[in-house]
Amino acid sequence: MRLLLFVFLSLFLTSYSWGLPDCPSDPEAYWDNCHGAYNFDNGRYVGEWKDNKHHGQGAYTWANGEKYVGEWRQDKPHGQGTYTWADGNKYIGAYKNGDKNGQGTYIVGYDHVFEGRPLKYGDRFVGEFVEGWPKGEGIYYHADGRIEEGYWERYELVRAEKNHINKAEVATYSNLLKCPSDPESYWDNCFGTFTFDNGDQYVGGFKKDKPNGQGTYTWADGGKYVGVWRDGGKLEGTQTWASGNKYVGKYKNGKAHGQGTYTWANGNKYIGEYKVGERHGTGTYIVGYDHVFEGRTLKHGDRFVGEFANGFPKGDGIYYHADGRVEEGYWERLNLVRAKETTQNNYGSTIESNFPECPKNLLFQYKRSSLHKCWTKSMRTNWGASKGRYTGEWLNGLKHGQGTFISVDGKSEKGLWEKDRLDKTNSEYSTIATANSPGLPGVIPFLEETGEVISGILLDQQVAVVVSLNYTLRSLTRSQLSFAEALGLKTEGLLAKKNAERLAAGDLTGKDDLGKVVTSSLQVQEKINQKMSEGMTLDNNSKAKFSEGIPHYVLGIAGMVETTRHAKYVVESVKEENGLTTLIKLGTLIYVAAKVPSMLSLFSRSTITIRKFMNSNDMDTRKLNEASEAMGD
Repeated sequence: MRLLLFVFLSLFLTSYSWGLPDCPSDPEAYWDNCHGAYNFDNGRYVGEWKDNKHHGQGAYTWANGEKYVGEWRQDKPHGQGTYTWADGNKYIGAYKNGDKNGQGTYIVGYDHVFEGRPLKYGDRFVGEFVEGWPKGEGIYYHADGRIEEGYWERYELVRAEKNHINKAEVATYSNLLKCPSDPESYWDNCFGTFTFDNGDQYVGGFKKDKPNGQGTYTWADGGKYVGVWRDGGKLEGTQTWASGNKYVGKYKNGKAHGQGTYTWANGNKYIGEYKVGERHGTGTYIVGYDHVFEGRTLKHGDRFVGEFANGFPKGDGIYYHADGRVEEGYWERLNLVRAKETTQNNYGSTIESNFPECPKNLLFQYKRSSLHKCWTKSMRTNWGASKGRYTGEWLNGLKHGQGTFISVDGKSEKGLWEKDRLDKTNSEYSTIATANSPGLPGVIPFLEETGEVISGILLDQQVAVVVSLNYTLRSLTRSQLSFAEALGLKTEGLLAKKNAERLAAGDLTGKDDLGKVVTSSLQVQEKINQKMSEGMTLDNNSKAKFSEGIPHYVLGIAGMVETTRHAKYVVESVKEENGLTTLIKLGTLIYVAAKVPSMLSLFSRSTITIRKFMNSNDMDTRKLNEASEAMGD
């Protein structure tokens, strides 16, 4: 009965785990990657060891009666754990470097006064902790039924907020009877432990045969949710995935809903509102590492603050670049659709104008006859010596005011213009590549020469797709270099190296050049898959070299997925808005949209093969799971 009620809870992440061997019998020996017990002067530790230190899952019981059970890193509590004091106080939640840090629950075990605040037996604080103390959003549940919710610093309520959870939903463990020993009996208003056939486990309160109140659900793959439950569903707490991703916040019907914080293992973070499991409302997205998303280069430290809908930016917002640049206006995904006062193109040029944007025709091209007291963004100019692109102000059809002109050969002129002439006393000159395509200076000239540039509004999108595919291939070829070397595939290693060098040089911009690299990369990967399928055993050095390729492989898979989505989106948009005549000219875009899905099919199989190979060689596959997540596996 209960298994049927809870089965939906177990349909989440899957990964692989293995037991550690026993540590040496000699307590003076070096204990590494093993499981063992050791008696210290002040207590006893039983659990996992690494480099002669407590590392992994373990329990330490002190001579004074205190006990910690949970995750360790280098002799310190780190991760999820439970600390029980001899006086009855208890903390259940996240640790970092030995301190309570993250989402947690503190349960008062006896009546006493702390920093002037009376604490009663049965009181409970559920919320955020920093360096050992409450700091951030939290709820204090008094034993007498009163509730205080808001922003806390230590045990002082700095800013009160409306309560949303009642006392019954966080009944303390000490106030609940132990559930019956028979798991098939009816569990109501009790505290118990239920272990599923697949290895998942729930520990906490029950009401009407469902999880209710404070409880912890641990998936067999290592994922965990710690927090408040209502009628069998998550209500508010912390969920940590085996991949290292973490969500702290509120839930509704089992999905993130309301205020929450999601932190990815790669360092990216979202802080803001959720709706039915999606980022929706006002929020802040912080970039944790350098990468390319849908053709846009994101740098570590970049921030987007604004409105989100269905998981992506949509509405008014501000993008703060780590280098100090700012883009503000109306956004769709990570595309600035309409700039506010300051407009910025994809070549790093900015202008401030009191004029409106110049009007466009039905093909979304600027109308030359209407270039008067207005500004354009990346407008293509074909007349006279002005062959290139101009972002700036116009007067009577002439460049006039602040603006930046980039000619087809990459020459940049920026400054104050007067009747199509640049004021050279106050201007800048340079020969540049597009700011969003480092190492790809040939992208725009190639598109110009082949006629694949149709209008200013399409250029940025085409550049984005070409750049995204280049960076995707760079990551995959770097991973193949490591794989081939570890597997002893010299010929494939040389091919991967050659492909990587060509991509780094930035001279692959058209479908013919890209096609050669794609075909070569597929052949290399097929050979790597074949070699892994033979079941060879790697030595430690080869294992280390193989593992070096996994982060690049994961980044390449994620880039491939985004490149495919973006290319398809652009092609469909062009077909709907500009017709088939325009569409057939977009050779590179059509190639990417058609070719990359077949690559995804191969690399989907490759991910399975790599995982099996790494498991057979006792290698850590947790990082590889991100590739499966990117492909929806």
